[in-house]
Amino acid sequence: GDHSITLPILRAVAAKHGPLGLLQFDSHPDTHDELLGHRYNHATCFRRGIEEEVVDPKRYVMLGIRGTLYAPDDLDWAYERGVTIITIEDFFEMGVEKTIEKIHEVLGVEPCYLTFDIDGMDPKDAPGTGAPEPGGPSYRECQEVLRGLRGLNLYGADVNEVSPPLDPSGMTALVACNVM
Repeated sequence: GDHSITLPILRAVAAKHGPLGLLQFDSHPDTHDELLGHRYNHATCFRRGIEEEVVDPKRYVMLGIRGTLYAPDDLDWAYERGVTIITIEDFFEMGVEKTIEKIHEVLGVEPCYLTFDIDGMDPKDAPGTGAPEPGGPSYRECQEVLRGLRGLNLYGADVNEVSPPLDPSGMTALVACNVM
């Protein structure tokens, strides 16, 4: 499914455990107020999660943001609420180890959730997605970050935006299974 699958899962987990920390691997922020006149969709899910208080914006890390933004101020709403945004430029400058340290620092020991949009990865490793954005982390770099999450209090995870028809080789589906 697309990234709209995550909000209902976050609601269910937060109903039992309170507002969650969130780690979002993605090339897009998904914090728009609306897309094509609709307030509930794959590009608005995390704004709704913050507004509904199922996501704690002070314990929320976006990782890999790059590429297409709809407006110059697309990231401002998230920044104003305290979301930690590690753009792709930040990621490559910091490196994997410092990125992992930052994730642990922000998410802490309270319950958190991991959402992995496959378009967060470079399309050379995962081309089967509807919104590919070149210049992302490799599968290997993502694997290193994921392995560095040991010790987080993860209460759930998802992998989304995988579209097998867009990748007849099957590589994206294989990568998505390995990410999960």
